[in-house]
Amino acid sequence: MSWRFRRSIRLFPGLRLNLSKSGISMTAGIRGLSVTTGKKGTYLNAGIPGTGLYSRQKIGAVSNACRHATPINGGLLTCSCGYNNPPTANYCGNCGKKLDK
Repeated sequence: MSWRFRRSIRLFPGLRLNLSKSGISMTAGIRGLSVTTGKKGTYLNAGIPGTGLYSRQKIGAVSNACRHATPINGGLLTCSCGYNNPPTANYCGNCGKKLDK
């Protein structure tokens, strides 16, 4: 059995600070509709209060694949973040995006 930790602190009406084992996040909104932002990204949360039905969708997501990996002198692959990767790399050593060769 694993232990989990989660604590939500109401700062103002409609604004909460969320603390957990994995980090800190902020939630702003009303009951049934809110936006949460943290280290994993920004999410839109919508639900019907009192029913247990809800939806959570990541917003402002950046593609996880680097579509601009280009070979340069010496065979290095340059990622869109500007990092030069060895030609055998599948993922960027700087930002972690998948390199499309």
